[in-house]
Amino acid sequence: MTSGGAVFYYGGHMTDEIVNPYADIVGNNIDDLSNGERELPPIIPNSVLQLDGDISSFYLAWTDETLAQNCDALKRHIEVKRLMAGCETVNVHTTRGAKAGRLEASNVQEYQANRKKMTPEQIEKKARVEQLRSFMEDYGNAHTVPMPQWEIEADDSMSIEQLKMHREGRVSKIMTKDKDLNMVDGTHIHYDTFEEWTNYGYGKIWMDNSGSQNKCVGQGTSFFWAQLLMGDGADNVPGLPKLPASILNVIKPTKAIIAAQKTLANAKATPRARTAAAKAIASRKAAAIGPALSYKLLEGCRSDADAFRVVRNAYTQYYGTGTFKLETWRGDVVETNASLMLLEQAKLLWMLRSPGDDVMKFIKEIAT
Repeated sequence: MTSGGAVFYYGGHMTDEIVNPYADIVGNNIDDLSNGERELPPIIPNSVLQLDGDISSFYLAWTDETLAQNCDALKRHIEVKRLMAGCETVNVHTTRGAKAGRLEASNVQEYQANRKKMTPEQIEKKARVEQLRSFMEDYGNAHTVPMPQWEIEADDSMSIEQLKMHREGRVSKIMTKDKDLNMVDGTHIHYDTFEEWTNYGYGKIWMDNSGSQNKCVGQGTSFFWAQLLMGDGADNVPGLPKLPASILNVIKPTKAIIAAQKTLANAKATPRARTAAAKAIASRKAAAIGPALSYKLLEGCRSDADAFRVVRNAYTQYYGTGTFKLETWRGDVVETNASLMLLEQAKLLWMLRSPGDDVMKFIKEIAT
């Protein structure tokens, strides 16, 4: 059955009669569902799309339209995403309350605090986003399941559901624009192009130099370790503030450092030359960690155990081996150390694998 160049499949088979996939949406036209000239994929029986409703509500919150118009567009949007993913049903995940303890765990910087600095237009949009998320709490039909989250974030819920489906032997696909979910096992489908990729375990990271800013991107838990170094500006997660000179001198030595290292390795070098070389090496300053340095530090790692050792060493080199006092963003002072600083960032960045999961479980698994 065709309509406007699109081919519609249900349960993996072509239908013999015209079926409106938007039966609950008045006035919609299905002609543009083919994504240009691309045919809709067959629906995989018993498959589930894990859709990021937080992202969807943000992109459909057009304040120059009425809330009712936004809601109609959102209904259509959800169904289009499901059909283009080839899934029988779609779970729509939204964050409605707490954030799995991330705000309480943050000490260095307030979790997601950067989202509070908004213009009047952004404030209006935020209010509309909230209205759409509230709408999605109860919106469902034969193919759509609302999954509002009051204790964890939508990201965590998507991760938990994907891994649950995998254990049950069912097909699940995550669709989001949030790069944090790249660490989650299983199939992911691009939010806009619908291209798919699948990864299990550590995966890989690489540099994306295609845009105006170079980015370190990845698939699998390798990206989690990269974020522990470079942080995540979208969520106000700082990562490691700077990379110590002792590590920089190994992975990215300057010409002056290389010359000094050669001098120290030269048995015939004079005491004066050795002293000058040692001084040159000691004078190098720590540097802010961006995508390129994060990638450089982790490029030789092939497992979570490898990456853990590298990242833990970086934190220890920066913060030292002893305890120290830290003034938190709340204004109180806590006693901490390098391991606790690493654990704080890990808690903020980790996607939960099951209800009650904690990143310490993962660290214990790969550190033994």
